[in-house]
Amino acid sequence: MKTVYKYKIEKKNRQTIEMPSRSQILCLQLQGGCPYIWVAVEPIGSSVNKTFDTYVTGEALPDYPGVYIGTYQIDELVYHVFERF
Repeated sequence: MKTVYKYKIEKKNRQTIEMPSRSQILCLQLQGGCPYIWVAVEPIGSSVNKTFDTYVTGEALPDYPGVYIGTYQIDELVYHVFERF
């Protein structure tokens, strides 16, 4: 049975989050002024480390930044989050 979990996204260039291996990222939004991703997971089984890269508007992106997860705004800055593969 799937369950929705949330994970905090830090305002830094790269972050690794451990989550169940069978997970699907649903969205990225602010809650209480902090960015989070909500993920549908099957909590039974093994875990994996997923890596997320965050770029500020105007910052150079690599040719293949990963899978786009979402964008959020804090303190007049706009951040764009990608899952790295």
